[in-house]
Amino acid sequence: METQTSLSPLATLTTSSYAGLFLLFACLVLLYVSTDLITLAPRNVNLTGPVGLPLLGNLFQMRAGHARALAHWAEVIINTYADVNKTLIQQGAAFQSRPEFKLWHGVFTKALDPDAPTTIGTTKFSEKIGKYRRLLTAPTSAARLPTFNHFAARRYFRLVNLLSDSAKAGVAQDLGFHFWTTTIGIGAENLFGKRFDDDVIRLVSEVNIKTFRQRSLATPVHDYIPLVAAAERLVLAAASPIHFILRPLGWSSWLDSIHEAETLARELRDAEIAYCEKLLVDLHARGV
Repeated sequence: METQTSLSPLATLTTSSYAGLFLLFACLVLLYVSTDLITLAPRNVNLTGPVGLPLLGNLFQMRAGHARALAHWAEVIINTYADVNKTLIQQGAAFQSRPEFKLWHGVFTKALDPDAPTTIGTTKFSEKIGKYRRLLTAPTSAARLPTFNHFAARRYFRLVNLLSDSAKAGVAQDLGFHFWTTTIGIGAENLFGKRFDDDVIRLVSEVNIKTFRQRSLATPVHDYIPLVAAAERLVLAAASPIHFILRPLGWSSWLDSIHEAETLARELRDAEIAYCEKLLVDLHARGV
């Protein structure tokens, strides 16, 4: 008597799914390896500064001391037009034309300009350095100088220096606030085409942060739901005259919360209007 064994449709479907996933994974690995082999950009050139790996790269570099790492990163940020001229213009031609041997590769930057910032020229020598020079010909040409964004460079340089100084001093810093001032400072300075002092950027950042926090909590609610606004006006009109009676009974907390939220929202609106008008006056005064 012969016994026939057959897989159920569910088992067959599961087996097919696993086979398909394995085949897809194998194709992705093959595509990645082939792309890595035929790509024009070299993969073994080590650039100065933070490692490009998400999280782990920076942590490995900072394991010897985050203050030392931040101080080193601050030295490699191109912060002025003069640094760009030294780095991209003067060193660019030498970087593309110098002889291809390790000794010259390592010393040419300091011989060219002892005060020049650390650049790609100080990276370790590799067999692909000739190809890398050709790829850098266009980005390091003199025509690229006008595209340097000194607003962004100045803000990032300030952020890294601030982190470095606070790390050395051992003083805790509100990183979220510093990142807000950096990004808002870059946006405002690019938009208006001028540099703003830290007091103005701090005011703009504080208003935006507090406004964002209120919006995330939908506070005050009547700013977002018109029906609630109408109901609150009716309740406030009825409850405000008897507020002195509700407070001793402990029933006025909800009324106080409405007043506090509205007061804070009004202050934020007034502050935002004030600095927007000031920025607009400065913009017109410069004839922009």
